Amino acid sequence: REDLLRFEGNAQGLRILARLEMARERGGMRLTTATIGAFCKYPRASLLSEETGTRRSARKFGFFQSEREVFREAADRLGLLPLSERSDWWCRHPLAFLVEAADDICYQILDLEAGYRLGKVRFDDARDLLGAIAADEGADAEPAGDRKSAIGHLRARAIDVLVREVADLFLREEDAVRRGVFDESLVSAIPSKKKVDAITELVAAECYRADEVLEIEIAGYEVIGALLERFVAAALRPSRPEHDRIRARMPELFLPESSDYAKILRVTDFVSGMTDSYAVSLFRRFGGISLSG
Repeated sequence: REDLLRFEGNAQGLRILARLEMARERGGMRLTTATIGAFCKYPRASLLSEETGTRRSARKFGFFQSEREVFREAADRLGLLPLSERSDWWCRHPLAFLVEAADDICYQILDLEAGYRLGKVRFDDARDLLGAIAADEGADAEPAGDRKSAIGHLRARAIDVLVREVADLFLREEDAVRRGVFDESLVSAIPSKKKVDAITELVAAECYRADEVLEIEIAGYEVIGALLERFVAAALRPSRPEHDRIRARMPELFLPESSDYAKILRVTDFVSGMTDSYAVSLFRRFGGISLSG
């Protein structure tokens, strides 16, 4: 039930790797257990019997019940430390910290550059924020050239600084990471943390909360909600003639299974895998707003 009440992209990612991609093969893509461990930033189930406290790796869940045995096997082979005797909850694989750091660095730095290129962030702000990090190398914070090239150059140097800071921290804390004592974002504990936080705040204010972005998100709720409502109803009540027609729109891979849980998961597999344009097109056709042909 908790799997379905709070759809989690991280858990869906593991489901794609371990089940949906190359679906005819046992274990999906058949990745190594180390790859599965590095991928799973949140090595816990959706429902725990204990409080998670402030552990960053427990803020979300990393696998659905349908993939519980996949992750249990990976955790056992990797020797991940269990954090509960009653629930499916483990310490992170050490490499998951590096994957998370790569995400954090790329998202924040590249979103700032994209915001500048789209006209949402002023040149002076982008230059100063990236330069504050890049200048730690002891080089000129504003290279010569056109403004887009200058921001691109500062972005590359800033990423280089952050990668080296993260690597140094990881090596210092490796023992604590392996023992499950260190459980926070690496980027939150490097010398440039406050500079990264400043970028995060600006990008959130100027890019993520821009009117056009919020409008797209609101429209997305309508589209996804309507599609889920129609496909879930068709999966759970297939005897109705109109539901038969809706089920016919689902590829064979996503056809419902036996239990209601499995049926709904197949629907979320299908809808979450849609491109934006396909989802909007299907929403418009199902609602009679536009018709094929």
